[in-house]
Amino acid sequence: MKRIQHGLVLAAVAFVAALALPATNAAAATALSQTPSSTYQTNDRVSAILTVGNMTIIGGRFTSVRPPGAPAGVGEVQRQHIAAFDATTGDLLPWNPGADGEVKALAVTLDGTAVDIGGKFRTVDGAKRRNAAQIDLSTGDVTSWAPLVGGMVETILPTPDGTPIGGAFTTVSGTTHPNLVRVDDAGAVDPTWTTSTDARVRVLALTPDGTKLLVGGEFSTVNGVNGQRRLEALSPDTGAILDWQIRPGYPVYSLAFGDSVIFVGGNGSGGHAAAFDAASGDHIWTIQTDGGVQAVVLVGGVLVAGGHFNNVCLGVYDGATSGFHCPQNQAVRKKLVALDPITGVVDPWNPSADSALGVWSLGTIGDSLLVGGDFDKIGSPSSESTPTFRQQGFARFDLSG
Repeated sequence: MKRIQHGLVLAAVAFVAALALPATNAAAATALSQTPSSTYQTNDRVSAILTVGNMTIIGGRFTSVRPPGAPAGVGEVQRQHIAAFDATTGDLLPWNPGADGEVKALAVTLDGTAVDIGGKFRTVDGAKRRNAAQIDLSTGDVTSWAPLVGGMVETILPTPDGTPIGGAFTTVSGTTHPNLVRVDDAGAVDPTWTTSTDARVRVLALTPDGTKLLVGGEFSTVNGVNGQRRLEALSPDTGAILDWQIRPGYPVYSLAFGDSVIFVGGNGSGGHAAAFDAASGDHIWTIQTDGGVQAVVLVGGVLVAGGHFNNVCLGVYDGATSGFHCPQNQAVRKKLVALDPITGVVDPWNPSADSALGVWSLGTIGDSLLVGGDFDKIGSPSSESTPTFRQQGFARFDLSG
């Protein structure tokens, strides 16, 4: 079975000098509504979002979903860590494979017939699967694809050369592969691809031209080479380290691509969202937050970042007075912020989400934004930074009007 990169790629940020621009200089505001549309909810965290054709698939820690507006415990329908909705109507689909643990990674296969999933589980659809599995999109049945990953899978990226898998593990199918491995269409480990890191891999993404496989995470070395911090470019074919200029000093969790630009989201001292020139690696802009940035995505004319933060920091990063120790706030933005992709200026859009951990995943369907996380309330009809609408775990924001 051939495979394809999921078109929406999430990742984390890089360590560079930060430039904060005043919100009063913002360009025209995004047309995204601040009020969430009517969608199903979950009873726990949504960690991953994938849209395939007219299906929206979510994965996470949840064990049930319920209709919009229903309080917890009312109208609950069992969905063990993975669920699917009609992308047009939002209706819950009967597709229901189920996993016995958290699903953190979702990616569609090259021919569009199945979805690869990763996380921390031992069974899927009643079959033994160790932290990685593949599910038929039509039937919901698990396929024979079954790499045995000895730890948490954070990211999966089907490509024409095979399927790299990243996470926090040391062995795959009985062979040593620290945090990174590539498997073939049968799920067997590719012995010719021996790339590894010294710490967790959080995100994998192919550059739009397909020439570089970007690997982001918490590592400092790749293939035993020091100085390959947080974000590295590899040959998609061989896994060899390529020439690469972007060297973040903080963990990279999410990536998104614009025209000749790479957007990065991540943690560190607080959190970061940044833009880099894709060709030269030159830093374009960075904003910092007082909590981690878990996901970034382009939608509605802006770059949306989601995470654990409550404030966007004002001031140039100096290693001591930013992030968690933000001396001044550029803007209050609880768990969600929209940024001008060209300048990094904070957009007026300000729906907010509650809870300490907030937003863990972002996705899109057309011009609409999909948000997953730990929240119980999200969205506000005003810009008061106080979430108003009861909606647990999963939300959708359409264009206003």
